[in-house]
Amino acid sequence: MGAVEYLLPDPRFTMAQVLDWGAANGVSAGNLAAAKALLFVTLDGEVVHPKAVRVSADYLDTTVPQVRNQRTMVPVRRLAELMGATVDYDAAARRITIRRAGDTFVMTLDSTEALRNGEHFQMDVAPYAENNRTYIPIRYIAEFFGQKVEWNGAQQHVVITEDKSAAGDSNLEAWALAMGAVLNYESNPHEVTLFGGKARFGAGPVGGEVTNRHETTGPDFGRKILREGWGIEDREALITTAETLAVGADAWDWFRASHLAQWGYLAGYVTYPEALALVEPAAQKVCETYGSWDEAQGAYLAGYCKWAGLSAADIWATPRGQLYGEMKADPAVAPIFDDALFQTSVMGLPEMAE
Repeated sequence: MGAVEYLLPDPRFTMAQVLDWGAANGVSAGNLAAAKALLFVTLDGEVVHPKAVRVSADYLDTTVPQVRNQRTMVPVRRLAELMGATVDYDAAARRITIRRAGDTFVMTLDSTEALRNGEHFQMDVAPYAENNRTYIPIRYIAEFFGQKVEWNGAQQHVVITEDKSAAGDSNLEAWALAMGAVLNYESNPHEVTLFGGKARFGAGPVGGEVTNRHETTGPDFGRKILREGWGIEDREALITTAETLAVGADAWDWFRASHLAQWGYLAGYVTYPEALALVEPAAQKVCETYGSWDEAQGAYLAGYCKWAGLSAADIWATPRGQLYGEMKADPAVAPIFDDALFQTSVMGLPEMAE
């Protein structure tokens, strides 16, 4: 399984190759059958199922997808929580409630009747319980929460990514990345080019002990920063604070609106389009006020000095000023600070442009 996981990103790879190699090299019929039955589920390129997730220091929980009525079924908690959702199970009612951002999805075990934001709809396969896990149809839950779902039959691979088509031709993500880059780089330099500043995936379970970058999940990363740095623990507080900063006085406020929007997305408090919409008024202010990222970052650093009680005599010598210089010198990171954005201006979301 581990070798196949390593090969999944290669578009040339197929499971038929594994089976052919196994048959030619004496792999038992039982092992070949097990390999043929494997299903892989990835979220943003990271394998979610099958996966051994460390629940505690001495216990690994292996998560495995199944097929029912030609639908891929997955244990509900792992995938939903990595997308920033919360999962509640009412044993007496046999009811599963999944919440993410402003959306609620309710299903009942062994029933194809479901509720989506209070409206009834019919599924073609029912959730069920097996081996103390609740299995749900992967496509319904992923697409309901704004994810793109693709099936790579040759690899036996369900590919789930954020559906960014909702942004259309908008360049708001580029504005958000540049505005939030320094603080995201300070918190997690390895993933600063990702919206949110962290992959949604992590080797540990969501809600587990936060340790290193690899084990910590995206939702835990976003929630921890919002809780400890801002006292924000829910959708309403996130939106209210980000909206206030987006119409604030200067780059110190406007950049922080981008920080909150991105972390709120990771935390599951807002969807990807909602996060971009929170950034838009702040990006407009930055575009109208400054002419380059050096100028905008200088204004942000001046606000940082005032907040941190540092001398503003040489903003570039401050810790964050030095980080900005380090980022601009890194060819993998420097393209974030594209001054051409100031010439193209801010391109909003399609529905907001109508």
